[in-house]
Amino acid sequence: PPEGNPKGVPYGAFPDLRANLNRKVACPPGTSLGSEGASAVSACQNCSTGRYQDSSGQTSCIDCPAGKFSGAQGSRDVSACRGCPCGFFCLIGSLLPTACPAGTFTPNLRMQTNVSCLPCPAGSA
Repeated sequence: PPEGNPKGVPYGAFPDLRANLNRKVACPPGTSLGSEGASAVSACQNCSTGRYQDSSGQTSCIDCPAGKFSGAQGSRDVSACRGCPCGFFCLIGSLLPTACPAGTFTPNLRMQTNVSCLPCPAGSA
């Protein structure tokens, strides 16, 4: 084992081996664990809907950005977060798009808040 860790590498981590001095393994992308290192990969938890993790060994997953959503668990990349469709908006970490309130609409994709929903034109349904 090396004497010290390179700058930016957590204590005891061996990036090439994905193990550390405490004999723990790094959770793979799409998963996380509330603490650094798992006793086994089976202890890692899939990222919940609306979240993803693209790196190994992370203690939490990342929320899908506003304007996007993901209904899948265990997502490994931000590309799993799909753009919100027209007529809907998606807050940060959305697992499903939220429809614009009654009497409003949005003709645009990837809207981030209900402020993006515009009043319907007079006489429209």
